[in-house]
Amino acid sequence: MSRSWKSSRIARFGIVGIAATMLYMVLALAFEASFPRWPAAAGAVGAYAIAGLFSYFAHKLFTFGSECDHAQEAPRFIVVTLGGYALAALLPLVLHDIMKLPLLLPVLLTATLVPIVNFIALRWFVFRTSVVCEVRSP
Repeated sequence: MSRSWKSSRIARFGIVGIAATMLYMVLALAFEASFPRWPAAAGAVGAYAIAGLFSYFAHKLFTFGSECDHAQEAPRFIVVTLGGYALAALLPLVLHDIMKLPLLLPVLLTATLVPIVNFIALRWFVFRTSVVCEVRSP
């Protein structure tokens, strides 16, 4: 695998991540404006789910170019996404709320670790391009 191809994949990963984040932000704010009686968390969860669907398909098709079955990859993607979400929740809880460190530390760690862990997990666990896909017979 050439260095430029690896760099290109990382760039595509970043583009999808930024687009998914922007989609989440726009939807969360739109849900809040459109449904002011809803709890903000409900709109945020809905926005996160929609952005997650976008992220799955964009990474599958654009970042990793996977042709494997959704039944194989979608559950793995959900596990990785939930892991990133857990890390984003646990770092501030432990480092800021419990250990009383400045909030900036867990925020920066989350912003750094989650994308790195996600890229590795998506490459080697979810969209394993080096492994032949299981072919389902009709």
